[in-house]
Amino acid sequence: MRFTGGECLAPVFQELLGFPSQFHATLVQSGNSVTASSDIDHTGAVCTFKGTIVGNSLVLTETGCSETHTTALGCPNGDVRDLLPESESLHATIDGDRITGTAIETDGVIVSGTPDRAGTFVGTSSFEMTRQ
Repeated sequence: MRFTGGECLAPVFQELLGFPSQFHATLVQSGNSVTASSDIDHTGAVCTFKGTIVGNSLVLTETGCSETHTTALGCPNGDVRDLLPESESLHATIDGDRITGTAIETDGVIVSGTPDRAGTFVGTSSFEMTRQ
């Protein structure tokens, strides 16, 4: 996992490095088109994706999430920020019943309780899914 940006939240994100996260995903394929739904255990959000599969390569782009933002994250200096998701994409390789890849998420860092943007957070992580 790797984080860039994050404004005053950068140290908070760095403390999260190495913590595992679990999610459950459902993928539906029709020809080369794929739709997916992902239930993210640690946030409770449900996100939807659409994309393509060509050979053993899968590319998905987020189309929406049920949880639109995370609020009241404390910075080490006492400031408070909200995270507003902007985009997420997944790039993966399929090998039998296993899918491994990289997820890239971009969020706006907002001064809590205002519309004022303070920065951008980009999180890049690897993932593995196994068919059940």
